[in-house]
Amino acid sequence: MATFSREDEILYHAHCYHEAAHAVFAVKVCGGKVWYVKTDDECGECSSSIPLGGGYSNHMRNAMCSLAGQIATNLQIAALTGRADEIEYVEWGTALDMTLFGDEELFGSYGDFCKVVYSVKRMADDPFMGGDPEEVYGELYRDTVVEVRRLWPEITAVGEALQ
Repeated sequence: MATFSREDEILYHAHCYHEAAHAVFAVKVCGGKVWYVKTDDECGECSSSIPLGGGYSNHMRNAMCSLAGQIATNLQIAALTGRADEIEYVEWGTALDMTLFGDEELFGSYGDFCKVVYSVKRMADDPFMGGDPEEVYGELYRDTVVEVRRLWPEITAVGEALQ
């Protein structure tokens, strides 16, 4: 039986919460269905179906679902290391760089940030509600943090079940 260091244990817990946040958001925020959620020592996956659509609100929900995992990871790591409620904000420029260079080590999920950047660009292009991508992203990030905090009991329940 393999022994895990405290750091490995914290990262595994955070990883479970990352996938749990995707699952909870897929259902509660996006109105979709979750087919399965799984994790192991190295990776995780949340398979869900989210209703299709290309409008502003659909891009917003999809981006929130993708960001939720990273935010939940930060919250869980902060809680397990005694820095409760500390969320590291990822700047728009960093998110863009991440999609170009794929820095998985630093941010966790290249695919999630690709979805976020794609959706933010579509939201910014919207003729009625769009605007500067950096401002759209900042507002989206803040809204997602609020939703993660609101849905934290559900995220915790799924995260604990995954462990």
